[in-house]
Amino acid sequence: MENMEYRTIGHKRSGIGIAYIFMLVLAVGMFVAGCLFVAASKGFDYSCIMFFLGGLLAGIYSVVQLIEFYSTKPDVISTNGEKMKVNDNVFNINDIVDVSYRKARYRGGEYNHGNITITTKDSSYVAQFVSNCESVSKEITKLMYEKKNSKA
Repeated sequence: MENMEYRTIGHKRSGIGIAYIFMLVLAVGMFVAGCLFVAASKGFDYSCIMFFLGGLLAGIYSVVQLIEFYSTKPDVISTNGEKMKVNDNVFNINDIVDVSYRKARYRGGEYNHGNITITTKDSSYVAQFVSNCESVSKEITKLMYEKKNSKA
């Protein structure tokens, strides 16, 4: 059973990277506009400084998120029936104690993607940017109980 090929359960949501790139472009635009407004203003103006600092902070945030997003592999969660692999961490399905998910949210609603946390007897594993995280979590829970019931 060790040599079975892994089947992907959870995929990384690809559209998020495009949103972070768009955010980076807007942040650079704000930063440049803030620099131009500060250079063109005759006196000290708080709105110019806010454009400058807002663009700088949004740019730093979007770069950090882009690095985190693109360092995650496309196949986030996979299984071969006996073992499960989450971000290159391999463990037995029998060791799973709890599976939970958290959808990404925005003002007034929630996205279809999110994080899945798998807790085992030894540690916890978090898979980020999982597309359709609710159904993936249900599938992992189903596998967990199938293994526990077949063992009993």
